[in-house]
Amino acid sequence: MRWVSILLMVVAGGSLVGCGVGDDRAAARQTTERFYAAIRSGDGQAACDQLGESTVAALESQSGQACTEAVTALSYDPGEVQRVQVFATNARVELSTGESAFLSPEDGRWTLSAIGCKPEAGKPQDRPFECEAEA
Repeated sequence: MRWVSILLMVVAGGSLVGCGVGDDRAAARQTTERFYAAIRSGDGQAACDQLGESTVAALESQSGQACTEAVTALSYDPGEVQRVQVFATNARVELSTGESAFLSPEDGRWTLSAIGCKPEAGKPQDRPFECEAEA
């Protein structure tokens, strides 16, 4: 899946807002860490609890399975959180493996809107992400 629009929003948001608020960075980090801990333990329900409603709907629609089954069947390259960037309406969490996760605020908390994202080959400014699941 091509994720050009979110990448452009992240870049544009970063130029307007800067590095974001510390509390939001911590919350985005915690959501991402809970998600990948659930994936490592095979707990589909705990993993789905970290996803936004539209991400769950897209994952279920694309896979034809319940989120709890589909989310654990995807291919991830989880690693340690290396960097968290928070922008006006989204966040990006970069992992030590080169994979990224994208988050959006929903119902007063940060939820994952795209998971298992890896950049495509190409120049850094031109690289959209291929994601395992996205809203």
